[in-house]
Amino acid sequence: MRNLTHTRRALAMAALFGTALLGAQATPVNAAAVTCSGYGCDHKDPVDTGCSAGSTVVDKKSTAKGVFELRWSPNCQTNWVRTPGYAGGGQYLKFTVCDYTASGTAFCDSFSTQPTKGLHYGNMVYSRSQNCARGRAYWGSGGANQVLLASSKC
Repeated sequence: MRNLTHTRRALAMAALFGTALLGAQATPVNAAAVTCSGYGCDHKDPVDTGCSAGSTVVDKKSTAKGVFELRWSPNCQTNWVRTPGYAGGGQYLKFTVCDYTASGTAFCDSFSTQPTKGLHYGNMVYSRSQNCARGRAYWGSGGANQVLLASSKC
């Protein structure tokens, strides 16, 4: 079921943003279009909830497997990890995003999918704008095949 959900997610994201916005920053949209906010968005799909519309890239890294982004939704106050054009391959493809409070307490979400070529992204975590958000994507064992991302507040 998770793979079907992720395929549906990928198709919805492609339909919403097309290829022209890959790696680009989007313009904020009407907050009324979103179906969650704050903690109510934790562990949810950013496309299904409308949070991906108007989101921006707060950090990105290029790898041999593609570009990986830490995204921020100003309408939902959430972060998630996305790769618009994963090259495919690896043992798996997993995204983790964490919100770190000023005291260092972390709240995280992890999402795994098949390492197929194309668009992939994880679920969201609420992160107040003054907090540090960190994202991670990895596709193999031993930590060598990974990318680390962080917001400007880290």
